[in-house]
Amino acid sequence: MKSRLLDRRRLLGHGYATEAARAIITYGFTDIGLHRAFGRHFTRNPASGRVLQKLGMQHEGVQRDACFRWGKFESVVMYGVLAAEWDAGPDTHAGQSKPPTQPGTCM
Repeated sequence: MKSRLLDRRRLLGHGYATEAARAIITYGFTDIGLHRAFGRHFTRNPASGRVLQKLGMQHEGVQRDACFRWGKFESVVMYGVLAAEWDAGPDTHAGQSKPPTQPGTCM
């Protein structure tokens, strides 16, 4: 169990999640014809939010206490991007729409 955790940590921070998500979103917009793509993450996991920001997604809001998980309520941060924005380039909105820092959001 410990070696699996160490192997997993070795993979963090290399951009693999961003690269994979970018490929999936591109497929959705170009091959399937989606109009909008979205992502969300728990407030206690800001690294996932950074992946969504790197993709050029815009912060759309926070659903406070939206999920009950492991005996407690957790808030969810939402991001989205439209096909027209994606066509303009995935970095069009990067860094422009960071979520506000609020007490208790772990941001």
